[in-house]
Amino acid sequence: MNACERDFFIQLYELMEKPELFVSLKENLSRYFDMNGYRNIAVYGVGKMGSLILRNIDTAQLESICIIDENKSAGFGSMEKISVEELVDRKEIDVLLVTPLLDYPQIEAQICSMCEIPVVSAKELMCDMIYQSLFPENKD
Repeated sequence: MNACERDFFIQLYELMEKPELFVSLKENLSRYFDMNGYRNIAVYGVGKMGSLILRNIDTAQLESICIIDENKSAGFGSMEKISVEELVDRKEIDVLLVTPLLDYPQIEAQICSMCEIPVVSAKELMCDMIYQSLFPENKD
């Protein structure tokens, strides 16, 4: 990834924290999961981006959520933490949301080589949310 792409991702992350752009981050996340039929999600990475997303997920809209993080001490509240290897046996997971933007290609390749769970980058999530915030008339 070149410096221009890295700067773009940093700017996207900063936009997510601006309340004037995202009236309700929780509402945008709920809409994204609902529109795509995601009820059981796994979030890969609980760093800054992952924590921001997890803090704003409306768990009432989901059936289950779990986290994956290579950092052994990482966690998020009482959410179930699983290993990458456990994804193979977790047929109920609808999508894996990968929050490390720079490592996404490697993580996606690893997951896709192990199982058939759809993998989505936080970049896709952020771009969708920005689009919907800028063009609210296209929400459905």
